[in-house]
Amino acid sequence: KGRFVFAGAQDFHMWRWDHGAGKKMQLKGADAWVRAIAFSVDGKTMLTGGYDGRLLGWPIDGDKPARAIDAHHGWVKAVAASPDGTLIATSGNDRLIKLWSFADGKLIRTLSGHESRVYNIAFHPDGKMAVATGLGTDHNSIAVIDIASKPARLLYTMDAKGIGQGIEFTPEGDKLFVGSAIAGRIEVFDVVGDFELRKNPKFLNVGFGHNSLTIGPRYLPGKAESKYRHKKQSGGAGQFAEVWMRIEPAERGEGIDFKNSLVGQNVDRGFVPSVEKGVRHICSEGVIAGCKVVD
Repeated sequence: KGRFVFAGAQDFHMWRWDHGAGKKMQLKGADAWVRAIAFSVDGKTMLTGGYDGRLLGWPIDGDKPARAIDAHHGWVKAVAASPDGTLIATSGNDRLIKLWSFADGKLIRTLSGHESRVYNIAFHPDGKMAVATGLGTDHNSIAVIDIASKPARLLYTMDAKGIGQGIEFTPEGDKLFVGSAIAGRIEVFDVVGDFELRKNPKFLNVGFGHNSLTIGPRYLPGKAESKYRHKKQSGGAGQFAEVWMRIEPAERGEGIDFKNSLVGQNVDRGFVPSVEKGVRHICSEGVIAGCKVVD
């Protein structure tokens, strides 16, 4: 709910900051380098994975784990909670992906056969699919998992830039972002249907090194203005135009509302439909990394 900030590191401790009260508290019981942190959907439980291979469940306002599971041999590289709150997914240095019952901590499914360490895992917002990364260098470095089937199963693998450490779906579930430590960039995949990923030609260069990422709100916090000037002279009558635009967020679900605010100016209103067409086109394609402007 935004009350606390948590951190774990090589000091074998978990730390919790209550930023409203300005207090920091050491949580006891990690006993290993904390490699992964996630939270339950209801915000009442924190999940951590450590260098010792254990999966720990912590009450969000408690000071020690309420549950400890010997999850992997070697590091727990990633922990994720399913959107419906029923599953926990973990991955580790033992090249395994495991699914656990959130309610009682029992192991539900183990997915094996991966070529190398599984760096990260993420659930699609609809809960039907999960994606794991870092399975190799470039070949078969993304694994797509059918969570909806009983039992869950590995559907297919696909190539991407290697050691995909940061991985996250957009809140709407239409895009998957994967940060590659080797390539120094974030790759974009379009989500088609329930289980298909398609490589998007767009990507974000971020530089080499460890690649973690998170996706914030898609909506602008306020108004923004832009001006574009077009000039072209290639013989005969030249071309000149200026387009002034103001953009501001709408309520979720309202869509794109284009308004012409020209008043009393000597501008041919016949050009306005072309401007609107261009605005709607770029909104549908996305300005950065293929992310659509929706409201």
